[in-house]
Amino acid sequence: MTEQWGAIAAVIAAVAAIAGVLLELRTTTDQAHVEHEQWLRDQRQEAYLKYADASDTAWGEFKHLVELRLAYSEDHIDDPGVESEKAFLERLDREARQAWERVSKPYEGVLLVGPPELNEVASSSRDRLSELRALAVGDASVDMYQAVEAQAKSSRDDFLVAARSVLWTAPKRPRSLRWWRRGS
Repeated sequence: MTEQWGAIAAVIAAVAAIAGVLLELRTTTDQAHVEHEQWLRDQRQEAYLKYADASDTAWGEFKHLVELRLAYSEDHIDDPGVESEKAFLERLDREARQAWERVSKPYEGVLLVGPPELNEVASSSRDRLSELRALAVGDASVDMYQAVEAQAKSSRDDFLVAARSVLWTAPKRPRSLRWWRRGS
């Protein structure tokens, strides 16, 4: 009978050891999940801020270029102090391209860290910036510019609301902590 108690004790010890290992594995996995979620949140916050800053800067540059375009007058072409229309348009195009390039990398950063819902809003925001860029290098009227600028402001606000929603949402608990809640 003593041998049977020894075998039972050994089985109980082995089961307890296996349960301990599994619990430790689950705890380590959960901790890694939480750390990854925190890291991802930090990456998202940085990407969103860079994109918002680059977008605001480009918006200001496009606005300035549109103002220059609207103020440019062919009456001054003969004036030696005023650049030719061709040179003026080339300068506008170059400056608009440079402003656009400064938005491209931060935009790609937003697409990399997501989530998909925010990527859609960022894409809409970028489309409005593209329209502002087109007005800066093309024929723009004050009315056209104001209409596109209003849409750009709305898209920017939508982006900030979506970014805030993503950043303010608490990370989901790992599945291993929710196993007891059915349907989670």
